[in-house]
Amino acid sequence: MAASSSSISSTSAHALIINPKQVNNPLMKHIHRIPWQQGDIVPDFVMGRTVCGLFLSIRYHSLHPQYIYERLDKLGSLYEVRVLLLLVDTQQYNGILKELSKLALTAGCTLILCWSNEEAAKYLESYKIFETKPADPIMENNSCAATECLSAIKKVNKTDAASLMALYGSLDSIIRASKEDITLCPGLGPHKAEQLHQLFHEPFLK
Repeated sequence: MAASSSSISSTSAHALIINPKQVNNPLMKHIHRIPWQQGDIVPDFVMGRTVCGLFLSIRYHSLHPQYIYERLDKLGSLYEVRVLLLLVDTQQYNGILKELSKLALTAGCTLILCWSNEEAAKYLESYKIFETKPADPIMENNSCAATECLSAIKKVNKTDAASLMALYGSLDSIIRASKEDITLCPGLGPHKAEQLHQLFHEPFLK
């Protein structure tokens, strides 16, 4: 169970700061990996020195369409990273998603769709947990995953996959590369380059 505000008053730097109005938000029941405490803040959540979050459900927006506009207006230009967590709690959401996507874009917010309160809580926890983490370990994990993915292709071994990642830096760049460019990668040659290029560009369904 997450620590209460009274028990972590001395650890605010390591805690998720929440607006008192969000204490009874159902997502708070799913905050387990980090401490949290109440604070006198404008947004709903503060996940870092420059990161904040607002919470909204589609059902609530349908009943109170001006609410999020007023919240964003009050938030102004505070915080460099602003996240709008949108709980999709109704099946009638297409028109609302279009509206809120446009709003988030113009307000400089990152819109994240959540399909449950538990998922919304995990996003808040992740933002806080990775607040002070360097990017290198995350990039290394992505690189390892991409290497494993490439080496699963027939006739492409781990050495080939590592060479491709070293040359292009990302799986996306490899996919965008031409057959001729892939051929220049040490150890691949025209046959493997042809196979890779064909695999990346052939349709999934025939």
